Amino acid sequence: MDVNLMGTIWCCREVSRQMIPRREGAIVIIGSTIQFTPSYGEATYRISKTGARIFAECLAIELAPYGIRVNTVS
Repeated sequence: MDVNLMGTIWCCREVSRQMIPRREGAIVIIGSTIQFTPSYGEATYRISKTGARIFAECLAIELAPYGIRVNTVS
């Protein structure tokens, strides 16, 4: 959870601080196809990657007024 989800959140927060004044930029978050296919023993990983995807969707809406795109690659 710390690396996959919180690490994504912290990195996006820091890079957003640099992009907002420039009013341009693009953020790409690395996802996983595991979010679409359940697997035994992978609950935490699956939750973290699904959370990262949902975070990307919310961040895209919040940063759009500043000309910053946010996408997820799975």
